[in-house]
Amino acid sequence: MNSCKKEIDCAKEELSSIKIHTEHQQNFDTDPWSKINPTSKQKDKKPQVLLIGTSNISKIDPEKLSSKYETTKETAYKFNEAEQVIQKLGTSENPEVIVLHVLTNELMHSTSSEYVTKMQKLVNETKTCDILLCGDFNARTNTAVDFVANDNDFIHSNYDRHYLVDSISLDRNNQDTVRCGRGNSLLELCIQSGLRILNGRTCGDTLGKFTSHNSMGSSVIDYMVVSESMYHNILSFRVHDFIKSLSDHCMLSCLLSVDFVENMKNSRVPRCPTPRKFLWNDDSICKFQQALQLPSVTSKLDQFVHNSVYSLDQDSIDIAVNDFQSCINEAANIALKQRKVKVTGRRKKINLGIIHYYMI
Repeated sequence: MNSCKKEIDCAKEELSSIKIHTEHQQNFDTDPWSKINPTSKQKDKKPQVLLIGTSNISKIDPEKLSSKYETTKETAYKFNEAEQVIQKLGTSENPEVIVLHVLTNELMHSTSSEYVTKMQKLVNETKTCDILLCGDFNARTNTAVDFVANDNDFIHSNYDRHYLVDSISLDRNNQDTVRCGRGNSLLELCIQSGLRILNGRTCGDTLGKFTSHNSMGSSVIDYMVVSESMYHNILSFRVHDFIKSLSDHCMLSCLLSVDFVENMKNSRVPRCPTPRKFLWNDDSICKFQQALQLPSVTSKLDQFVHNSVYSLDQDSIDIAVNDFQSCINEAANIALKQRKVKVTGRRKKINLGIIHYYMI
């Protein structure tokens, strides 16, 4: 009975996630700006992002996520399928970010500890990268440490020169006072792989708020775990308010500080000069609306709306803004009177030089 209930709960969570992505995509489709061609003309290679997940990612359109990076999707319903996708990546094609979403549908055939071991193996294979794990671990850890206590490099200096000392040794708070076997496995994974739990020790959640609420009570089983080297890039971590109609789990989010280098190019598109100021009164509304309906203005507006040249790069956006501003300026010049600019004489500037004061 309990296993059936868990399967139903998992199905509800997956359906709710699909609804959220579907609603987001529908809102985007109705947005007139979504018709702009997202293909960038920049020749610079963009950062690569790999999204691995189940049917939850089927409604996500990679081209609509961001123009700052290129996203590819791979479907993997089981953990071994996700491993195969990652292992197929060549060293020269490794993406900068890998987002992995895996369900535990195979727990009927394997134990949770086996999957913790598989996760640990996957983490060890990607030790050169920063790692962020987030989701329902179904593990209760109380306030047990996820690091080597009283660790220093003096003890290990004579044995292993490559030993990395645990530098993040902050205690955690936790409203959940229970620790279970899966919690011990998660803590062991953190200690051996240099990972740290954000719950209960990060700005935004210093109390270790409950993340799951059901008829059996409240608990902390959802975590966000990051590499120790990435911990100082976490600006805040939050356990959101419980929404019973959506899920029996609270949403987790974090604010991440990312260091990146962007090639700043001088825009080749000349900017429109600042328009003159116009006189505006009660009759200006009707006059301006009539000017917008003139053939000379409507033809420009139609050309702007149906222009397929615009894309999401900086130069194309500047061109689109200039074209739209030109339409508005033409209507304003026809319907409105411009303000007269008062020219005043400039005052002469007197250079007093620099005076240095010294205290003796």
